[in-house]
Amino acid sequence: SDIQVAEAARATAGINAKIAEPVTFRPRDQIARFLDGLQLQDPGLVSYSQWYPGPAPGPGKPVPAWCALARKN
Repeated sequence: SDIQVAEAARATAGINAKIAEPVTFRPRDQIARFLDGLQLQDPGLVSYSQWYPGPAPGPGKPVPAWCALARKN
């Protein structure tokens, strides 16, 4: 919820009216708690537009969602 808050809130209001389980926006620090005890892979917990599977891409527009890849030790 700390990425493009206003735009995401508008989009979510319509979605939540149509689905069984509502979407819950959470700031980055709350999402990071779900990853405790896991080994984050590069580039870590970032906006979808900043995550990449190989060489770093050019700058992208922020997306109102967080993305991470992690391993369980």
